[in-house]
Amino acid sequence: DSKSIFVIPFEESDGRYSNDLSVIVYPLSVNDLEATSGKIYPINTLDTSVTPWIISLDTISTIHFTADSPTSRIFLIGGVTKYCVIGTNLYRYEDELDGVLMAENITNYSDGNNVSVFSVANATQRRNATIQTRLMFSLNNELITFNNEVQIPNVP
Repeated sequence: DSKSIFVIPFEESDGRYSNDLSVIVYPLSVNDLEATSGKIYPINTLDTSVTPWIISLDTISTIHFTADSPTSRIFLIGGVTKYCVIGTNLYRYEDELDGVLMAENITNYSDGNNVSVFSVANATQRRNATIQTRLMFSLNNELITFNNEVQIPNVP
């Protein structure tokens, strides 16, 4: 008697469902998303013609991960999306394809110091992980700062 995980995928903007799904255990850094890390494995046996997708736990239990999850969790993830500041522009990349321009006129300098656009505060036993985004826009001698913090619960 096999147990399964039922996954309801997010619909892409063109009406398709992305079947780029992987299972990852105990991700601690961006390097863990690399295929050679031993922490991530693509799931190639999905029948994506029907929803919800069904993933057999028997399939996952045969994978030998390089690290165990201290909380006995696995994560199902889709393709990698990256946001990069190049010069004064912010680009969005999906799976290393050509970047899409998202914002211009970024100047992350304050009082002569370079200010980090993205920063991560790792989880502790008393709080969740957070990602801080700080974008400073400058145009015509005006400066506007976008400051946002995203809480990432239950990580890793």
